[in-house]
Amino acid sequence: MQKVGILIITLNRSEFLIRQLKYYNKVKSIHPIYIGDSSNNYHKNKLLNEIKSLKDNLNIKYFFLPNYTDREAHFFLAKNCKEKYCTYAGDDDFLIPSSLTESANFLSNNDEFRTAL
Repeated sequence: MQKVGILIITLNRSEFLIRQLKYYNKVKSIHPIYIGDSSNNYHKNKLLNEIKSLKDNLNIKYFFLPNYTDREAHFFLAKNCKEKYCTYAGDDDFLIPSSLTESANFLSNNDEFRTAL
């Protein structure tokens, strides 16, 4: 089964991202989540506490990226993603894990395509 790296950047929106992480936990997502966080200490610590509580159920890679622009943070996460496929998600977006798996399987079986929705 193909896994898709979910790349998320955030800036001082820990409530949104925590809600998203709880969703992925609830639906038992198998897809690794890469977080590029440029937040202040309050939001950073709030998010890290939540990540700590979910570490046994979700594969979360957290990177603190202060002073990164959104483009720099996206590029950093893409370079650090270990999966063959990845997707960008906003810190307030919800992706359906089974759809990510289906898209990855489609791409694996159809070399003439580079993206899938």
